[in-house]
Amino acid sequence: MLLFVAASSRPCGPDHRSASRSSGGSIGNPPVPPKARFTDITTNSGLVFHIGPAAKAGAASLGSGCAFIDYDADGDQDILLLDAEAGDGQGRIALHANDGAGRFRDVTPGSGLDADFNGMGVAVGDYDNDGYPDIFLTSIGQNRLFHNDALGRFRDVTKAAGVGGRSEQTTLSASWMDYDNDGLLDLFVCDHGTRASATLSANAQDAGPVLYHNEGGGKFRDVSISSGLTARRSGSFTMQCVAVAPVDLDDDGWLDLVVSNDAGPNLVFHNERNGKFTEIGTACGMAYDGAGNISHGRGIDVAWCRDDACLTVAIGAGESEMLKLFVRRSRRLQFTDQSVDEGIAPLTRKHSIFGVLFFDYDMDG
Repeated sequence: MLLFVAASSRPCGPDHRSASRSSGGSIGNPPVPPKARFTDITTNSGLVFHIGPAAKAGAASLGSGCAFIDYDADGDQDILLLDAEAGDGQGRIALHANDGAGRFRDVTPGSGLDADFNGMGVAVGDYDNDGYPDIFLTSIGQNRLFHNDALGRFRDVTKAAGVGGRSEQTTLSASWMDYDNDGLLDLFVCDHGTRASATLSANAQDAGPVLYHNEGGGKFRDVSISSGLTARRSGSFTMQCVAVAPVDLDDDGWLDLVVSNDAGPNLVFHNERNGKFTEIGTACGMAYDGAGNISHGRGIDVAWCRDDACLTVAIGAGESEMLKLFVRRSRRLQFTDQSVDEGIAPLTRKHSIFGVLFFDYDMDG
């Protein structure tokens, strides 16, 4: 695990942001990005976490996710780390508390998280609205939900909540979101396939998206079928979900879902505002790339990264397939792949991209 901080010599704020917009270059004279310096502070931070041997098979070879989480609600972001397999066939969870001065200490022992667990992804959210963030962990095997008791400890409530899923599944990621605007966080889970076929080329017919509705009182209900996320297979391709981004694509006040598919076209579920979704990936332009090809969809992030109202959805892909940048035309529910136009395509062609993140590294707004 490495931890970096950034320092920029450029000022930030509205005035600088306006100046940078007006002083941009033409196609033949593009603007020069500012210099920003990153410093590795891992050793000084006290953050120590070593993943298991690299000789891993299947999904475990991808590495695991991590998350910032203010688990003790003291205003400082703590860090949660996962390792799918620590070398002995068992994975582990590690929680590191932030002292507020940039140093971390391992508080896993006694936290309720000190258990063997082949974790792949993590989603942090306060599902019971008690002011303390809870943790959902995806896995090679059954998933786990840990409730924060507000005293620095977590309790495994997976069985009572009903969100464990199938024991033979491989789930890469998940996301909390309130899809029905009832004030309670619901849970979307990306099921990639079965444990027996936990390689990324597997043809897992029982994989697909899973949606849990928050019923309140710590209970969840699987509404994958009733909400319209019913197809485990669509036409001739398999649904092997890798990542999801909840986002209001059409500015109607209701969250839609963009889902990357490792075995077919990307999926876009439009929220019909009645508890149901309609899959519109092809209609809105995000199912295929700009040339009409299917990619092995991987990581996703969404941002308003341009100086206009054009929402941008970035979706990682397999090696030689290039990162996709789907940009919304004005405020219509229509996107075009602009990865080539924006200069992203050639820079990402040689990589298989499982993680994507928009962030303002030079603080120019």
